[in-house]
Amino acid sequence: MSSSRNSRSHDSGKCSNQAGNSLQSLNLPQRIIRAKDAQDSIGGTVTCVIRNVPGGLGEPVFDKFEAKLGHAMLSIPATKAFEIGSGFRGTEVPGSRHNDPFVSRDGGKLGTTTNWSGGVQGGITNSEDVYFRCATPYPYIRKTGLDLHSTQDRIQVPCHYLSSTANRSV
Repeated sequence: MSSSRNSRSHDSGKCSNQAGNSLQSLNLPQRIIRAKDAQDSIGGTVTCVIRNVPGGLGEPVFDKFEAKLGHAMLSIPATKAFEIGSGFRGTEVPGSRHNDPFVSRDGGKLGTTTNWSGGVQGGITNSEDVYFRCATPYPYIRKTGLDLHSTQDRIQVPCHYLSSTANRSV
C-alpha cells in the first residue's frame, strides 16, 4: 500500500456499448475478449468515489454510513463483494502503518493523512472522499454440460459489468 494520500489504481480503459459496436471497437481489455472467444466469462470490479461528502453522516453503531452504503451496493444483482477504503488490503499491514489519524488542513478543515479509511471512520463520514469497490463473479457461460441448464444459451456478454453499463460511458 502506498502511503501517499488518496493513492488509487485506476483502469484507464473506456467503453461505450452502443448498438452495432463490436467488442473490439469498445476498447475492452483483452481479458474480456479472450473470455468471450473461449465461450467463458469473467467477473468485474467497479471502483467508486463520492466527492464533497460532508463530515458527520452516519452513526457509530446501527446506522453506520458504510453499512448503509454496503447494503445498497450489495443489493445490486450479482454483486458479491463490497469494500471501503483500503478494504481487505488493510488486513495485510500492521495497524501502526494503517492508522489514519486526523490532521488539520488549509483553512482549518479536518482531514486524514492517508484516507485509507475511505472517508469513513467509526461509521461516520470524515469529510474526505469516500472510496469503495464492488465486485461480482459472472458464472454464466456458453459452454455446455457444466450445469443443469446446459442446453440454454445463458450469456449475452462476457463480463457482467459491461452488461450493467450498457449505453453509458464508463
